[in-house]
Amino acid sequence: MPHEKITQAVKILIVEDFHVETEALQRELSDSDFNYTSEVVKTEKEYKKGLHSFNPDVILSPYSLASTNAVKLLQIARNESVNAPFILLAFDLSEDIAIDLLGEGIEDYILRSTVKRLPVAIKKALQRYKIQHELLLSEAKWRESEISLQEAQNIAKVGSWRLDSTMQKVEWSDEMFVIHGIEKQAVTVELMRGLTHPEDISLFDSSFEKLTSGRETDMIYRIITPTSKEVKYMRGQGRVKKNPDDSILKISGTVQDINEKHQTSIELEKSEVSLKLAQRIAKIGNWELNPVTQDVWWSEEMYEIHGIEKLPLSVELIRNLTHPDDIVLFEDGFKKVMAGESTNFVYRLVSPNWDKEKYVSGVGQIITNANGDIINVVGTVQDVTEKVLLQAKEKSDLLQRELAISAAEIGVWHLIIGPKVSAVWDNRCFEIFGITDGNLSADDFFQILHPDDLKMVREKVANGIKHGDYQAEYRIVRNGEVRVIQAQGKTSFNELGRATRLEGILIDVTDKKVNEERLKTLSLVASETVNGVLIHDPEGRIIWANKGFTKITGYTNEEVVGKEPWSILSGQETNQKLIELTYVALSKGKPFSSDNRLASKSGDAVWVHTTFTPVTDEGGNVTKIVSIVTDITKQKELQRLQREMVARLEKANAELEKKAKD
Repeated sequence: MPHEKITQAVKILIVEDFHVETEALQRELSDSDFNYTSEVVKTEKEYKKGLHSFNPDVILSPYSLASTNAVKLLQIARNESVNAPFILLAFDLSEDIAIDLLGEGIEDYILRSTVKRLPVAIKKALQRYKIQHELLLSEAKWRESEISLQEAQNIAKVGSWRLDSTMQKVEWSDEMFVIHGIEKQAVTVELMRGLTHPEDISLFDSSFEKLTSGRETDMIYRIITPTSKEVKYMRGQGRVKKNPDDSILKISGTVQDINEKHQTSIELEKSEVSLKLAQRIAKIGNWELNPVTQDVWWSEEMYEIHGIEKLPLSVELIRNLTHPDDIVLFEDGFKKVMAGESTNFVYRLVSPNWDKEKYVSGVGQIITNANGDIINVVGTVQDVTEKVLLQAKEKSDLLQRELAISAAEIGVWHLIIGPKVSAVWDNRCFEIFGITDGNLSADDFFQILHPDDLKMVREKVANGIKHGDYQAEYRIVRNGEVRVIQAQGKTSFNELGRATRLEGILIDVTDKKVNEERLKTLSLVASETVNGVLIHDPEGRIIWANKGFTKITGYTNEEVVGKEPWSILSGQETNQKLIELTYVALSKGKPFSSDNRLASKSGDAVWVHTTFTPVTDEGGNVTKIVSIVTDITKQKELQRLQREMVARLEKANAELEKKAKD
């Protein structure tokens, strides 16, 4: 099998057992034109020194030496933070025992009869470690994206509250005290009223009266923080849950600190069109659960996401709307929420009205009182179908994290159409455009456009004003850097049919474009390699197979996705013990390599060398498994012929000796 040529000399640290064997190894490498340098050590002391001074790419060692063994030497290397592949020289060791040692972390083994395989084994080991290194880098970026997502959620500045049965005492979430600038204390309606700006107290009273009479509220009002005397704009929403007899069961709501946005543009926050547009694009609904009665409340968008009409809700109903294969995932996520753990998980919904399942992202949290008792459970559900399908197409978890973050990075803008067109932008737009003084007119906007996109954007804006819909992807030049922007919007018309406003959203997709190109390149490399490449879920089921796998086994990606490989590849001569050892190693998060005889789609026996590499999270849990499959049928056949030849020679020699004695 062809391999990528190694242009830089490979540094090989050889732990010597017998001098003659070491010379044989070096001679074999030299005869194969393998580009390498080597250092030979005999004791543990020399070995530890060589790990750092020589900094090897590969370590070769027999199983046992005078005062140590290969397993101990491997542990020393790992303790010294040297992760070079460790290849066992099993000259005087049975093959079965050598295979068992693979579970300890040995990368590969070379028998005396297969010493010619050493150059190929080294190249394979280096190739596998390169893939593992890239996977580790991808995991690091994934964790970085997770941290960014948490920071974005904190920036939202949203608190929740609940009115008790006396209609006077209020239970607050921790964020409510932060927003209002006060220490944790007992909260009453009168306290909330006292924090309200004097000019907005009548608005507060009117809203409270609506809630206690069974009507929902949504208002923009001001508060004054007691210590700093700062005036801050809030958005308060109140909801009422009723009993079957129309009596009030509970009153709850949320308060969001919108001071920064409101200071930028009061009109922007009051615009109902902009709010509905943002909600529709984000496809996010919110929910509440009463932990005592198990009653569930949904926002309007939740019904739209789940594809059902308004009807009495329950946890069991929501469970029944979940895809059967994801029910365990849903239940596990719900248990974590009720246990007070922070969780964000993606699962699928099903409906007889849909041709395909829908993917949603669920987030939830509990609200407790001063005694630690759960008084409410709240959360959101976002339709992420388009994002997940894009992620599946690109074969990357990283893209999903970046898309999730991008949802919090949407800029909102307005074009007010009159004798002179004027523009209003929110803070996020200014950040995307690199504007620091908060001043950008409609004419200035066209000045920062890339010259090659200026005509196209003007035409699309004019067409959007005329027909009602605007959508464009264009480039801007920001501090000498070119950025790619996606924008879309809707036009509002007056009763005479004249356009009055064009308003919408925009997002910086530069990084996503770069990642798309990089992911396409990596996917192409994985797809076109002659080796078989499989990606498995934590249970071992295949979620992707490349063309190399199809060439080796005859099975296509579509035929194997969702299946456990041994269920379709096992034959009468398959070594089931090796399969068991594979599962044992992977369950511990350890890589595993083995040679096994499988059955292809046509029924032919095929020998393959397979390396399984688990990918784990920070807690050591396996999140995915990558396996590299190499067709070694010809090598195995050659080994069989060699063994038969040796047996015939030994038999002939025995017969000659017998005749000589006679």
